[in-house]
Amino acid sequence: MLDLDEALERFHQTHPEHFGGLPNHGAIVAEVLGTLGHGALRMGWVDVYAPRFPLLETGRPIPLAEQSAALGDPARAADWIATLWGELEREPWTRVLQRRANDWIDGVFAGAANGWLRVAHAVRALSQEESPARLRELAHGLGYWAARYQRLEGEPSGQGDLEPVECLELLSATQPIQGFFFDAARSVEGNSELAYAVARLRMATDLSHGIHELCVVVAELYLARPAQATAYVSAFTAASALRVLAPHLGASLEARAFLRITQTVLTLHCISGGGWIPAPRGISSEIEQLAEDEAAIRYRAACSLEELPIELAEAALRENAVRPHRSLRLAAAHAALTPSIRPG
Repeated sequence: MLDLDEALERFHQTHPEHFGGLPNHGAIVAEVLGTLGHGALRMGWVDVYAPRFPLLETGRPIPLAEQSAALGDPARAADWIATLWGELEREPWTRVLQRRANDWIDGVFAGAANGWLRVAHAVRALSQEESPARLRELAHGLGYWAARYQRLEGEPSGQGDLEPVECLELLSATQPIQGFFFDAARSVEGNSELAYAVARLRMATDLSHGIHELCVVVAELYLARPAQATAYVSAFTAASALRVLAPHLGASLEARAFLRITQTVLTLHCISGGGWIPAPRGISSEIEQLAEDEAAIRYRAACSLEELPIELAEAALRENAVRPHRSLRLAAAHAALTPSIRPG
């Protein structure tokens, strides 16, 4: 049986992407399997998933004068990881996290927020126990965030007059955009409707409540639009990750992060077809029944050995523990029973 540190060390040998842009979820799932109570499945997960990725080349730390030009360059991923590892060797991880999150929060969309997500799971592991492997995992998460740094259309000031769900409903229905999410996001640059929706966003007066409401509406979109499940899994896990990271950011950065993560959700909704938010459909009796049994959800999701169902089920159950909601339980159950959700 692999413990978490052993699994992380295996994944640190692999590149953060494959096939030109599909993100590596290996370390995230290794951490989540333990949270679900099924850490014994880590060995199977590593054996199945790690061979999909090329080996990570040796990187060199990027000099400070070159970092601005290297930001958002996926070809420099190994160099960014080496850079962050050097910082973490010299400074407390909390200080590095705060500084780099402050530097890069405006480009949090990086890899459909997969850099942000990997950072969140590294931080959760570090909060439980510090070790060299967990520190190196934070370097990998921050390094991937830097390598895929990407700003989105619009500028959220938080001074608008609409809640996130109202902003989502401002986006007209269109055809979903195919391809990698980072390319799809570039294709909506200059979209005045998206910029307007982002500008109308109002900052949550209660961050915990705001995260919860955002997660609930994304769970409902996930349930209602199965053809766009990958986008909404990315949106949900990004939003829920803010709850993990918020205690380590400070009030000002928390607020900026909420606005940028909500902008990420708006963008993923836009490239997924936008339009009104329909009531969830296709909820089978099997899903309804499983939604009432959290232990069974954890088991079914873990046994799938599929990254997105595992991540969504755990995040939805985590959010449901904050404040129970039927849509969160249904989303967790649906994910556990739908191992065919493909990464994007």
